[in-house]
Amino acid sequence: ERLGNNLCFTHYLSQNGDTYIDTEMVFAFQENNRLKFKEVAVPNALQGGELRGYDPAFAKIFATNIVEQGFVEAAQVQFQQKEKQVDPVADSVGLVQPVSEPSLSEAADEVRNADLEGVAVELGLERDRYDKHKWRDGDHIISISDRLFMDWLADKGGGGAIDLVMHVRECEFKEAVEWLSGRKFSRLATVTTQRTESKGQRSLIMPAVNERRWAAVQNYLVEERKLPLALVERLHEKGLIYADDFQNAVFVRHEMTDGQWQRGMLTGASLRGTWCNKHPFRGMAPGTVRDQGWFWLGTGRGAISQIMLTESPIDTMSLAMIDKQKRTKTERATIYLSVDGAGAIPVGPLKTAIKQGGKVLLAFDADRPGELIAWRVASQLSGVSRLYPNRGKDWNEQLVGNTQLCSIDSNFAELWKWYAAARSLNRPEKYLKRVAEVATAFVKGNPLSEKAERAMRQDLRATQQKSCSSCEYD
Repeated sequence: ERLGNNLCFTHYLSQNGDTYIDTEMVFAFQENNRLKFKEVAVPNALQGGELRGYDPAFAKIFATNIVEQGFVEAAQVQFQQKEKQVDPVADSVGLVQPVSEPSLSEAADEVRNADLEGVAVELGLERDRYDKHKWRDGDHIISISDRLFMDWLADKGGGGAIDLVMHVRECEFKEAVEWLSGRKFSRLATVTTQRTESKGQRSLIMPAVNERRWAAVQNYLVEERKLPLALVERLHEKGLIYADDFQNAVFVRHEMTDGQWQRGMLTGASLRGTWCNKHPFRGMAPGTVRDQGWFWLGTGRGAISQIMLTESPIDTMSLAMIDKQKRTKTERATIYLSVDGAGAIPVGPLKTAIKQGGKVLLAFDADRPGELIAWRVASQLSGVSRLYPNRGKDWNEQLVGNTQLCSIDSNFAELWKWYAAARSLNRPEKYLKRVAEVATAFVKGNPLSEKAERAMRQDLRATQQKSCSSCEYD
């Protein structure tokens, strides 16, 4: 419905005979007849009525659902039928002007900001049943966050719909634009978030704090994720976790002061939706730079004995609780840090910790993407070790009480044994990086060469490494 200069895209529900707005997206018409996202409205579960605000992430989910349910195709058919109904009299006197085709550049501008999850559906990718922000087929495992994507199997990422199509279809720029515009993604682009980005870094926009939403977020973390109430409250009091207007758990990221494990300037935030379990939102605050800040917490005092890297803030907190049960009061400090799935790490501080006798444990998920992140880190930082949960796929699953044992591929574990053996033999850093490269290729589906297998057997034999039934290799 058009109201003045706004276009309202609304979903209604009926309850007890009353019709009310369940969800609404509002767009503003611009001078060039394009639409600019303005706000969304959702029910206020706590006080009644509705909440309105700028939430592009939720709008993206709404738009993606509409596309998946077939409304776009239906609208296109209706639109095309109307275009064919030309007045013959008007046509004869030249009142109907032919529509000029856009240039390649203009078409690219139209489709560049198409919703990546909608594009992934059209490309034939399927949403991962465990991680709703991962899309996969036989050749790709792709994480999508806003306008960015990362293919863990190819170890390659990019930004925007055109890049995604070029990557998956292995085609050139022109073919990708034709594929997108031919499927009317140019219209999809007008109902997704429009952002004006400069060539430089975007300004950081932190979500507003909403204390009225905190009770629901806290309940999610404690009741559903089984995190200790004391830990959640302590991090909330320190301002490291809070709730925003849309009931997201906001995990605050900071840079490190002078390369030390002390929080410096605020650099962004990781967001985790808490009110929709079927399709939970996960993303970053606009302007967050992944390699300039992290969410982390520590236990113990004095010199750092070990640093454990996880894929998410919730896994970071879960691992801290699991590890706490094994620790003694006399142990040195331990740091638990989230890389938020991308593998960006504070290389300098980690190298310093290793030089001072500390251990760096790669506690990523026990699956193929987790392996790829771990080996990417190993290629940047020698002297690391792999750590798997005993049960489930990740640390929160173990904390919650998943009864399934860790089911990591035994070949993956064998590669980490090789890496540990090479370290114990004081192999040069170049050799360790080569092991990481070989392991990465294997995880992507390439078999080990005879030369690699021979080198692995020699290193394992030289160290006489005993078989280990645990999931940690050091």
